[in-house]
Amino acid sequence: MVKNILWIIMIVIIFLNADLYSQDTSCGIVWGAPVELSSSGIIPRIAVQGDTLHVTWAGSGSLPYLRSTNNGLSWDSLRDLWIYDPSRQPFQSWILANEKNVYLFWRDAYIPTNMIQTAYRKSSDKGTTWSDNQLIQLSRGSNIWDASLLDNMIALRITYHMPLGGWPFILRSTDAGQTWSVSPDSIPGYNMKLALSNGALHIIQNPYIEPYPYEAPEIEYRLSTNLGDTWEKVELISTDDGFSSMIPSIASDGKNRIFTTWRDTKYENCGSMFGCDIVGRLSTNNGVSWGTEWLFTDVPLGTNSSIDLNGKIFCVVWEEDDADENYGVNARVSLDGGNSWCLPIKIGSQGHKPQVEITDRAIHIVYWADVENSFRIYYVRGALPIINTEIPVQKNWNLISVPVNASDALKDNIYPSSVSSAFTYNKTYNTTELLNTGEGYWLKFAHAETVTVSGVPIKYLDIPVRTGWNMIGSITSPVTTSSITTEPPNIISSFYYGYKSGYRI
Repeated sequence: MVKNILWIIMIVIIFLNADLYSQDTSCGIVWGAPVELSSSGIIPRIAVQGDTLHVTWAGSGSLPYLRSTNNGLSWDSLRDLWIYDPSRQPFQSWILANEKNVYLFWRDAYIPTNMIQTAYRKSSDKGTTWSDNQLIQLSRGSNIWDASLLDNMIALRITYHMPLGGWPFILRSTDAGQTWSVSPDSIPGYNMKLALSNGALHIIQNPYIEPYPYEAPEIEYRLSTNLGDTWEKVELISTDDGFSSMIPSIASDGKNRIFTTWRDTKYENCGSMFGCDIVGRLSTNNGVSWGTEWLFTDVPLGTNSSIDLNGKIFCVVWEEDDADENYGVNARVSLDGGNSWCLPIKIGSQGHKPQVEITDRAIHIVYWADVENSFRIYYVRGALPIINTEIPVQKNWNLISVPVNASDALKDNIYPSSVSSAFTYNKTYNTTELLNTGEGYWLKFAHAETVTVSGVPIKYLDIPVRTGWNMIGSITSPVTTSSITTEPPNIISSFYYGYKSGYRI
């Protein structure tokens, strides 16, 4: 046998043909028909909290709020969260949620002076009850334009209430909204969107620089690890090529994946109004570096894109705007972290400014549309293709992996009957509680049994390997080891080994 070998073993990993997979328009997602949530309103926003969905939109002198507690299958009655005050007027609301709290932010206008401040209400019981109005008082007022929440950190993009508002600042809290501070400097730019992740604030925008060094608007990315006090990274993320790049969007998985999109004219493929191609890039290391550019559109063209990612499930939605001035809502999904993408699918025959959130079981999209001269709010649900996979294990040690995209990949949730820590390998053994797809693990069981794991099926995996021995994981369906390909080719210098009461080729 190979020397000291099989302390480190390979579990078989299969690579399927991504071209075949990408021909499936729906990717097995079951899209429901649009559901009208309100017969009046514009600019809806959505937040998710487990199986609970929270939706708000711009109402007339109100703070409309809808909740679903069963992953979008049905909805509670419409509520107005505005606490009446004849001297004040609410408009333009945002909703954010994490595991503990839900926040509803809005622009609050004091009628006697027309001074605008940012205000919010907070719920700690998934929207059942709410706090009183909380006004964030700034001497120069503030207009909220975007918002992000992660754990106890909140970051808001604001402008001061003054003629034209000035350049944006970051209004932030590190204690769940108990205290607030403002970034020391403004950030010259427009179309700014922001996201929070693992210890970092990420901004994407069209920068404003005098004299402007670019032939056309480009997209700037900024990274801060102190919520905007200083910026560790400021760089162009679009190509300085003389073609316009505008209307960006950004999302984070809260850890290290940062996903951005924007409307780009570089392919010279545009509609009659604002619709051009939607492109995007992904960072898997918290903004340190970025992958190559993805093109999401050919036809239909689009603008006003929105994105979300939950584990390996990514979704891009955009407002269609082609040469015939069609204003539908389109979506494109990846179930494998962007390795392959379903073809675009139209989920609404007309609509504007869609917003998307992903839960473990479904994709949730809201948008507004002009129907019979009335602005209405719509919701579309895309049920993800959840399957149950049975995994036989033997008594004592097993080489295992996670062959689906599971909702909660903690070792004790995936393999609750295991009696050891999970051991991974990188030149030495290390324990871990979080099981990643594509990785192999040693795990011990007290007796032989069959474990059922539920999640979204994996049809393709791209796995980085190190020189020497690696423990690698499986996709959902077994295939022959000859189906595995490598980049560069022919770098595998051993057999593939599995383990069942001993090592076997």
